[in-house]
Amino acid sequence: MACMILSACAQRGLMLMQTTKQKVWNLAKQHELDDFIAKVAKTFPDALEIVHVQTRNENAWCYAGKRDNDGVQ
Repeated sequence: MACMILSACAQRGLMLMQTTKQKVWNLAKQHELDDFIAKVAKTFPDALEIVHVQTRNENAWCYAGKRDNDGVQ
């Protein structure tokens, strides 16, 4: 079972390195979470700051918006 966290909180709570949006999206697709993420993002465009997908074997997160590597918008 996959766990997905759609977070509006800051990066300080995440203790792992940011991964690419492509890796997060591919992981979400594998666990059929991509449609849900897309619907939330479309309905509430400014609500998502971080997308975090965690499974038993993988843990990936990225910033949801257009940001540079330091998280600056």
